[in-house]
Amino acid sequence: GGASPEQQLARLKTFQTAIYDRVNSETQAWLTEFQTSMTDLGKAIQKAEESLKSSSIDLSVPDGDKVKGDITVLLDGVVNGRLRGTRWEMLASPGQHLVGIQIQADGATLTASASVIVTSGVKAPVTLPVPKPETKTSAIVPGTPASTPAAKPGGSS
Repeated sequence: GGASPEQQLARLKTFQTAIYDRVNSETQAWLTEFQTSMTDLGKAIQKAEESLKSSSIDLSVPDGDKVKGDITVLLDGVVNGRLRGTRWEMLASPGQHLVGIQIQADGATLTASASVIVTSGVKAPVTLPVPKPETKTSAIVPGTPASTPAAKPGGSS
């Protein structure tokens, strides 16, 4: 003799309830984790889609059509192309970039450049003047010689 049939039935019901509660608890935990993972995946997909949107830089060179020969267009110190005219558009990934132009004049390479921040899906405008021998630019394109003007006494900074 062991337990009566009623006691055995009560133990089985208790066991069944414990198993059900455990399965329900595990299912809820899995569901919560799954929903969190799906939310994270959705955010990652959205971020990836944003980064794939085409971004570009719209370079304007006033008086560029008056330059004899080509204007070399540089993006981050690398030749992007040769311009004859006043406008140049180039693809660029989101982030900060250095846009530059170079011309040849009287046997010298003259450079102008500017920093630009490109936003995903947006055309970033940049205007660079045609460099002149006496023009000093605020940024130097990597790979080109830099000339620094001498400080003037009593000058303001």
